[in-house]
Amino acid sequence: MQGVKQNPRTSGTGGNHLYYSKIFELMNKSRELLGNKKPPHIRYGGANKYIIAQNDYQCQLNFNDFEELFSEERLGKFLDFTKNKEHALELYETDSKLSASLCEVLNYFEVGLRNNIDKSMSKIYGDWLKRTDLFDQYAVNIMEKNSKLSDYTFGFWQHIFGTGPHGSYDKMIWKPAIFNGLQHCKLSERKHIHKSLRHIRELRNRIAHQEPIVFGVRFGKENITLSVTDIVNDLLYVADKIDDRLVAILLELIGENND
Repeated sequence: MQGVKQNPRTSGTGGNHLYYSKIFELMNKSRELLGNKKPPHIRYGGANKYIIAQNDYQCQLNFNDFEELFSEERLGKFLDFTKNKEHALELYETDSKLSASLCEVLNYFEVGLRNNIDKSMSKIYGDWLKRTDLFDQYAVNIMEKNSKLSDYTFGFWQHIFGTGPHGSYDKMIWKPAIFNGLQHCKLSERKHIHKSLRHIRELRNRIAHQEPIVFGVRFGKENITLSVTDIVNDLLYVADKIDDRLVAILLELIGENND
């Protein structure tokens, strides 16, 4: 396709089809903040630009271009809903940007969650990552494959909020450890937190696999479809149990609800 010189933020149908994020600006800022203390083995090129000039690839893209690039099946979901190609493309882009924004929210939340659990478990069990006797086989398999806390899956954190074999998690993990590291929380809320984490995990996985989220997230076992707003409320509910400062960070990212 022949490139054209125009504003990438206003080119194409709908006005945002070549929206360039601030990634390059953030990369430059990170380099400035690292300064002379940059991590070893990181190589920065001498030229402060990409090997391909941005202006060479500014062009008008329409629905058919997106359909060819990302498949008829993928774009078809949005067209079936809107019955209009321009609106379908606008909804597709909105879905993509919503997913990208939620990645940052989920990142802060997951790190805050696992750090809180780690501190609570360490107070009771010390080096608890070696205490495989406390967990069932599902959890042990994850523990044996990963030596660092950051390598543990979100599914692991959700899982240990369950009852465990014969109620062992409730007795050995929830009551003596995790519960005592939470705030504004009652002992009876474990099941609610577990369910909320299941909702958050499914949203996280859909985003990670580039699945649409604007149409909601289906939970077969519960026979419900939750909106992104529903699941964000689940996330804020759990965050409120972890730390007020985490809630403040998340709300800053999410923005105000003026409805």
